Amino acid sequence: MSLNAGTAVGRGQATADSGTDVAYPVPAPFGFFLFLVFILVSYLQLGSRWALFDAVRAEFVLGLLLSLLALFALARRDAEFHVTAVGKWAIVLVLLLLAMSFLSIDPVRSWGVFVDRVFKFAMLALFIPAFVTSPSRLRWFLVAYLLVCAKLGQEGLVGTLTGSMMWENQGVPRLHGSTPIYMHPNSFSGMAVGSLPFVLFALPLVRGKWRVALVVILLMLINIILRTGSRTGYIAFVVGAVWFAAHTERRLRAMFLLVLVAITVVPFIPEEYIGRAATIFDRPELGEGSSGKRLEILYDAWAVFQARPFGVGVNAFPVIREQWFGRVQDTHNLYLEVATNIGVQGLIVFAGLLIAMFRSLRRTRREVEADLRELGWQPGSSPPKPDSPDPVGAHVTDLLWIRAASSAFIGFIVVRLLLGLFGMDLYERYWWFAGGGAIALWNLRLAAGRRTAALKATLPDGPVPDASERAGQSSGR
Repeated sequence: MSLNAGTAVGRGQATADSGTDVAYPVPAPFGFFLFLVFILVSYLQLGSRWALFDAVRAEFVLGLLLSLLALFALARRDAEFHVTAVGKWAIVLVLLLLAMSFLSIDPVRSWGVFVDRVFKFAMLALFIPAFVTSPSRLRWFLVAYLLVCAKLGQEGLVGTLTGSMMWENQGVPRLHGSTPIYMHPNSFSGMAVGSLPFVLFALPLVRGKWRVALVVILLMLINIILRTGSRTGYIAFVVGAVWFAAHTERRLRAMFLLVLVAITVVPFIPEEYIGRAATIFDRPELGEGSSGKRLEILYDAWAVFQARPFGVGVNAFPVIREQWFGRVQDTHNLYLEVATNIGVQGLIVFAGLLIAMFRSLRRTRREVEADLRELGWQPGSSPPKPDSPDPVGAHVTDLLWIRAASSAFIGFIVVRLLLGLFGMDLYERYWWFAGGGAIALWNLRLAAGRRTAALKATLPDGPVPDASERAGQSSGR
């Protein structure tokens, strides 16, 4: 795996092997480094692990500095940067959440959630497009994210083997996370399921030690999904796996592997987990057991939405539920959380953001595939060697990474929407992470398109040879 093939070394500067003056913008190298550090600090919650990071408020300081650097970087890019429909919907959602903090039935509670979660996490939608501006930076960004997955996966594996992170929850021993945001088994499972698309779509593009590393991460994530005993995670995993198999180039092989994994893994799943998963299909009594209480919450949430269709305020549903019904648990459903908290208008804006993300990512993937065809790439072919001196081969490698990342973000959103059927995720970082990724990839695609056109103009007339063959010829194979 090469992290630098086919990328520019400076703004407006072509790569040494491109033969063109078309390059990717790479502003603020120091800012990009701090951004990678921020990903590690934020997702691993280093402030909760090391007193020094908490004392100096490392995440806050990094976030503040990155905000300034990101705005400066985007201002320098001016016409080169496109906010896209995703960015516009994201801005509208932030403004709506701000308004519903002031209009809340409990403004103090709502304002605290807006500052601590909405505004803080929304910065990801600014940071990712500002700093992930080239295929090389995209790969480093994915490396940083997968390092987080590796660390959390390692902790989950050690916690499973030693029993240090396994204790009873809802009648069965379940694996818990080591950080506050992933302490609950459902959250830990959601992290693992949501990370799978990035591992799976990267696997075909790497070789050697990188492929081994991804397989190890994949196995550790599957361990988390199995051992957390999250019924929501099981559903998302199964549906997500089928979705992945349907969207990969080698569908039959993917389906075969899924069946093989199921046959291999299922016999080793403890009976208590199978019994817990089977309760998904039970018909619970209202208010009794975990499923019955969730059903009771859904009835209460629907009653609140009917009575207050324009919302009760950011994170204010537990307040009104206690006032009306004497019960305090939150919605345990993303869609009812949106409906009860920010109302009909919130459902429209949130749906608009989701649709914009799907359309942007699908269009990015579709147009990248068109670029690949322009350069002679055949679907299902092996990627060019990462160290290929051929500029077309290097550019094909970059395009394949952009396509893989687009597919991974689509899979991530699909998984999060499935998990949202049983979880409250409106104020989490997921939507800003996906939105920032969609904006960054669209801008990458625009730069890649200009590069494709420039490289196509340097090729001889007639049929374009297969890019992987060109890469082999250039390296003397």
